[in-house]
Amino acid sequence: MSAEETYRQTLSSLQTQLAEKQGQNAWIPWVRATTLISAVVLSILGFSGDLFAGWGWLVGALFAGFTVAVGLHRNVQRAIEDIELLIKVNERSLQRLDGKWLDFPEQGKRYEDDLHPYAQDIDILGHNSLFQLLNTTTTRFGEDTLAQWLLHPATHEEITQRQQYVQDLVTRTSLRQDLEREGTRIGKDAIDQDPEKFLKWAESQPLLATKPLLLWVMRLMPVWTTFWLLAYIVNTKLSILLWAIPLMIQFLIFMKTSSTVIPLLMDATSRQRSFALYSALFHRIELEEETKNTPFETLQGHFRTDDGWEPYKVMKRFQFLIDLVDVRHTPLMHLPLNMLLLWDLQCLRGLEQVKSSIGPHVRGWFAQLGEIEALCSFATFSYENPGYSFPTFAKDDAPLCYTAKALGHPLLHRASRVCNDFSLDKSGPMMLITGSNMSGKSTFLRSIGVNAVLAYSGSVVCAEDIHLSRMQIGSSMRIKDSLEHGISYFMAELHRIRRVVELGREGEPLLYLLDEILHGTNTVERRTAALGIMTLLNQGRTIGIVTTHDLELAEESEAFGEQVQFRHFTDQIEDDEMTFDYTLREGICPSTNALRLMNIVGIPLPEWPPRQAGEETSP
Repeated sequence: MSAEETYRQTLSSLQTQLAEKQGQNAWIPWVRATTLISAVVLSILGFSGDLFAGWGWLVGALFAGFTVAVGLHRNVQRAIEDIELLIKVNERSLQRLDGKWLDFPEQGKRYEDDLHPYAQDIDILGHNSLFQLLNTTTTRFGEDTLAQWLLHPATHEEITQRQQYVQDLVTRTSLRQDLEREGTRIGKDAIDQDPEKFLKWAESQPLLATKPLLLWVMRLMPVWTTFWLLAYIVNTKLSILLWAIPLMIQFLIFMKTSSTVIPLLMDATSRQRSFALYSALFHRIELEEETKNTPFETLQGHFRTDDGWEPYKVMKRFQFLIDLVDVRHTPLMHLPLNMLLLWDLQCLRGLEQVKSSIGPHVRGWFAQLGEIEALCSFATFSYENPGYSFPTFAKDDAPLCYTAKALGHPLLHRASRVCNDFSLDKSGPMMLITGSNMSGKSTFLRSIGVNAVLAYSGSVVCAEDIHLSRMQIGSSMRIKDSLEHGISYFMAELHRIRRVVELGREGEPLLYLLDEILHGTNTVERRTAALGIMTLLNQGRTIGIVTTHDLELAEESEAFGEQVQFRHFTDQIEDDEMTFDYTLREGICPSTNALRLMNIVGIPLPEWPPRQAGEETSP
């Protein structure tokens, strides 16, 4: 079953479930009201006059029914929320398949960097970007991880490991959608989603660990006091001092420490809430089944400490301790418990014991959650595009290469995407592509770049097959001049090209992508400078592509011999209409189309050179 069929089938099932739950949600409030009102009325009648025997049992049953109805209503409302969120997840997935993802709000703009060597040129971030297409993450940790993976190529080992995780996660559609649902709930409900305060608290030094004497007092005195108090209740002949003096000492300890301990308890309680928001995400990962001897089992193992702590267990323990801390809101219990048991200090000790156990691990848990979310983004991308493939990689010491079969641009909808084969290797490390305007040179260049980014991230690529070396990527394609900084278009392009050349000189393998090289200056100087830049790039451990519409530059580049391959895109004229097939062809482009395009858009071109007055047109 295809991804689209699965999503539509799931959507239909969810809508049926939603209608059923909404029906229950309509009548349960009536049950609540009826049982409560009946119980109250019977209670009033029962205490004000004679009623049938056993009326008290009936009132109790009605109150019990009311309590059950309240719980049932809460569960139904939670189920409705779950179903509605899953419906949104599947609707969003269908929008992505239909190419209607450009309005998705998560575009990764906060990660943009004008100095990045390729992100701006090949649409990694921002509107209509690879990040916007891929992103199914819902937490800051997931977004951070996905952006970093797209902006920084991974090592061979990391790529191999991510590919294994992605292949496993492709089969776990329910897990991916559940994580997206729970993360969406966080975004909707959280006042403060960022758990950074909790992380800093978990990593901070416990207070009681620095006070060993107080810890011994906390362990021994409550036991002594409680024992002798109970003994005195049984036998009042015992001396009252056996428990009264320790009780007063504990009262003094409580008064002395409360100004420090109570703020610490309140601080822990408030910080714990941000961690609690993520507990459903952690718990869903822990509950995933059929993971034995699978890559996902390794991911689950990252959430366990050596002494058995897992995020969800931590959350339950925290909740138990915070329920104990909340006794402070009941003064009639709070003071006696502190006098008898040093209650607040015992609660603080429990919280700090958990903190000591999880402190070294909890930040790693959130980082691992981010990695799983990013891997789920890649897995969803693979699941929705079964024709895409995982790339293979050349060894580090092998000659540089980038060979692709049926390579296309993943940001283009499959209905309009045109795929091409191409190869760069030691027999032809540079490709010079010529072509008329609008023929597809820039899109092809971006296809090469964006698929390299996908490959180096651990994702599938938009191609039947790709085999390439692991390389840096340097590009000069989308140039912006700057009035603010007094930089012309040509100067801005020179700065970009300089950075690409410097990357090539650093000794690391480089894939360079230069679009319409130096077209911001005059023709003669452009050719000389472009040939010089091409020479510099050929001197390093590099492969890459240069595009130009300057046919004479292409002809002069033949002097490079076998170092340069020549390819081109072109247009066709059919019934006075210009069309493009975006197919990569061998050789230099045989024609240009600027004048024809001007004629198509309606710019009238006078005869040139103009005729002199009285001059006749040649027959």
